Amino acid sequence: MVKANTLQIVWDKLAKNQLNSAYKKILKESYQGAITVRDGIINTIETIPEHPYKYPPDKLKNNNTGNYRAFEL
Repeated sequence: MVKANTLQIVWDKLAKNQLNSAYKKILKESYQGAITVRDGIINTIETIPEHPYKYPPDKLKNNNTGNYRAFEL
C-alpha cells in the first residue's frame, strides 16, 4: 500500500556535518559508542515520516511554524 503525502526527511549540509562531527568526536573515545549514537540518531529520524508529531516543535528555532521538531536521545 502506498501512503499519500508521505513525508520525506531531508538532511541539509549543516545537519550532515554536525552528525559527522559528533561521530568523529565520540569515535576518539569509543568505536562502539560512536556507532551506537550515530545509528540511534539515524534510526530515530527514520521513524519521523510515520509519526511526524511524535516530537514537540523546536522551541529554540526562531519563527518555527512547527516544521522543525526537537528530540533528545
